[in-house]
Amino acid sequence: MEALIEFKETFNEAHRYYSTEVNPEQIGGELEKEIFASKYKAISLFKNLSDEVKSTSNFDETKRIIIGAAIHYYIGTLHVETEDISSGLRELEECLYILQNDVLTGDNRIDKQPLARELSFLLMEVSNQLGMIYAGFNRKKKCLKLYLRSKNVYLQYKRSYKDAPLLIRELFIPEDEYEDETRWKKFDAVYNHTLFYAAQAYLHLKKNSTSALYLYATLACQLKSSSYDAIDWSINSGTLSQSFTNDLTKSRHCLSAASVIFDMIEKPISGGDGSYEDTIDKYNNTAADIAWFWVKYSLNILESSKELFDPNEAATINDIKDDITTTEESDDSDVECEVDDDNSDVIALFNERFQLEGLSHYEHSITDTIIETYEESHSIFQFALKRIEEAKAYYGMDNRASEYLEIVRDESKLYRLVAYFDKDLSRQCKMHKRRADLLSDAINQYNPTYYADEYRQFYCELGEIYNEMVSLKCEILKHSPTKDRNNQKHAKKKIIKLSRQCLDSFQDFLSTVRDSDGSLPNPLPFGCEHAVMVAHMCMGRIHSILATYDKSMISVHISHSIDSYDCVVKYCDSNPSAITTCSPLYDVCKEMAQLIRLSLHDE
Repeated sequence: MEALIEFKETFNEAHRYYSTEVNPEQIGGELEKEIFASKYKAISLFKNLSDEVKSTSNFDETKRIIIGAAIHYYIGTLHVETEDISSGLRELEECLYILQNDVLTGDNRIDKQPLARELSFLLMEVSNQLGMIYAGFNRKKKCLKLYLRSKNVYLQYKRSYKDAPLLIRELFIPEDEYEDETRWKKFDAVYNHTLFYAAQAYLHLKKNSTSALYLYATLACQLKSSSYDAIDWSINSGTLSQSFTNDLTKSRHCLSAASVIFDMIEKPISGGDGSYEDTIDKYNNTAADIAWFWVKYSLNILESSKELFDPNEAATINDIKDDITTTEESDDSDVECEVDDDNSDVIALFNERFQLEGLSHYEHSITDTIIETYEESHSIFQFALKRIEEAKAYYGMDNRASEYLEIVRDESKLYRLVAYFDKDLSRQCKMHKRRADLLSDAINQYNPTYYADEYRQFYCELGEIYNEMVSLKCEILKHSPTKDRNNQKHAKKKIIKLSRQCLDSFQDFLSTVRDSDGSLPNPLPFGCEHAVMVAHMCMGRIHSILATYDKSMISVHISHSIDSYDCVVKYCDSNPSAITTCSPLYDVCKEMAQLIRLSLHDE
């Protein structure tokens, strides 16, 4: 395609202003005004260039139309950069409309276009730009459709042509300014960005598996092109590993790759400038996050193994989530925006392993299969404990409290899961005691007013821990020699003590839910309903146990037991939807309250 040689000077001046970059650290003040002034100047110059192009007769009409569309693209991106989104959308839509209606032929496939080399870059870039704008408008399917169009342009061109496509600016300047190798690299980079944008769109559409495919493909492309920031890549790969909870091999592979890439980074050394503190903090933060990802992976192995052997286990109290989630309204009713995607390219990338030396070192350090024995669980336990200490080295108690408390909860969960595989009841008790000490020591360091969510979660979990310990102690006592009276007396005292600790913990938990007058709200806050019902059921059970071992207050405990069970029944009766949410708690509590009343009646 002939370049607009006579317009080269005008274009170069416009592009110089167009390329003025905005540094986020420089936003505000006179410098920002100067940058925006450059963008406005570029808009004016491109508009002048548009008028000149329309008036020239040096090239055919199709070429004139493509140049005009490219100018709309430049002006549109400039409007977006100056925060005039509506004008930017109008210009970009005009660019895409011109290409679709006045240039593209047939079924619009780029591999069937006579001017594919001139069109491909422009089509991909304008589609991506529009996709990002529509993503901001919460038009999820619309933006995804645009990203997939961009991806398909790349794939169709790559499969059909040997010569690299022209950059957008090459529509205005002589072609010999760039080598094909440079063009291919830039074309691949746009494709890589497209995969990432599509991954985010799929995630917002709650298609998590497809999103993970696209993110893996993005990372694979970055590795192949060696175009990545090592810290960002390692964090993204580690984060992605958490998406493969049902694919331990792929999860471990992503984490191992994250560790290998991070190992390539030299630890920052103080150079006397002000940037050192930020650089070393980012380095240490990344190291801690990768260690934490390994902890999550270890927990997933143990949890998956436990669920396989105990699939009917009810959700534990410490798994409650207090985060209120809202579903945004999406203005996405357009029928024409239904998404139809051929994922063959990303699936092919997903099926490839990352080509990195040193992966086997990390992949051999921990299993990627379901485990069955205590010995296997203990090996994972020891591995995860080391990673926990590495994470705690950065996320300290004093300066990063929220993250520190979350790590402590993960450590507690680690003890809980490994206890499941241990058949020795006394050792199980010790592990749960360790959990209780961890949580109590951590939460008591903080003000419950400022850490209300953590306070609620910790005391709910403490109630569950003491409840489990009471069960274990009762089971041990049941099988202990009856002639050993001293040990039995001590065991009963321990059961009473643990029972009271359980009740106190659950009361502390419930205090975070109660209204100012001390009553529980009806209905309960979102995210707390199931946990509150479980707490009352456990308290009913604990009071029944205390009625057996604490003879001096038997009537009080029986009364409290009935009240606790009735609390669940009455709440569910007044909130029918809760019967489904809290099943089978409702049936159990209803039956237990009836049985206790019947036993009192028989007496």
